[in-house]
Amino acid sequence: MDIPIELFLGFIGTSIALAIFGFVRNPQIPASLVIGGMFILTLAVATDNIVLGFSTITDSSQISENTIGNSTTYHMVFEASNTNGTMYNSAGGNFARGELVSTASSVLNGKYLQCVDLQLQKVGSPTGTLVVNAYIVSTTNIVKQIGFIGFSSISTSLDWYVFCLPEGQEVLMETGMIIGAHITGGTSNATNYIIWKYQSTGGFDGSNTRAELVAFGATTWTTVGVVNADMTMRIYDYVPIVVITEDLFQSSEPNIFEFTELPKVLFGLIGAIFMLVGGLMVMKD
Repeated sequence: MDIPIELFLGFIGTSIALAIFGFVRNPQIPASLVIGGMFILTLAVATDNIVLGFSTITDSSQISENTIGNSTTYHMVFEASNTNGTMYNSAGGNFARGELVSTASSVLNGKYLQCVDLQLQKVGSPTGTLVVNAYIVSTTNIVKQIGFIGFSSISTSLDWYVFCLPEGQEVLMETGMIIGAHITGGTSNATNYIIWKYQSTGGFDGSNTRAELVAFGATTWTTVGVVNADMTMRIYDYVPIVVITEDLFQSSEPNIFEFTELPKVLFGLIGAIFMLVGGLMVMKD
């Protein structure tokens, strides 16, 4: 059996003390030596291991990733404005406004878009919905709908409005793509319309990234274009902040002294000697 070292030493100490007590008494007590020897002999035979203590074992093999927030990567921040970019869907047909990734040198080319902020204002009483998209004009293709807002939610005072894609659905911007908006449904005209501000003198990225006015129909879109201008907008991406941690698992493992044959024999001899001395003392009396 396994015996804690404290208990083992306690038994041995008690046995030796009992034997010494019996030996030095006047008159002597032989039975005390015999009993002490029996205790030592029993421990020698029955003990397999002596438990010296316990060690703490740490297992750090479990890896975890925890998202603790986001950092914002801004690709376009252009808040200047000096012109009202009107938007409505009269009988002349619908149209979109936006910022065109004009060349491969554009600062937007190859970047991921998750959110777009537009500076908007409502004039009169237009009805309908403003839909924010990533467009490819050459293929009349709406790559991704980023968001939308009903005209009833747009203020008659100039304000910023935020449109975002869910995490993991970001759009990779490329040459020929317009980040912009168009109107669907409702009634709007030259009297009742939406303003999306822009800066007529440009200044963001030269002709590499520029404002565009695009009329579109069922099959073709026509670029009206305002080359030396930039839409008042912010384009950015949220990058999750991920912390990688190791999950630590702790357990206790006993430190063992194996009670081998040599100590068994030695302790057995001590016990036997005590018993023999006690027996001889009895015979002497």
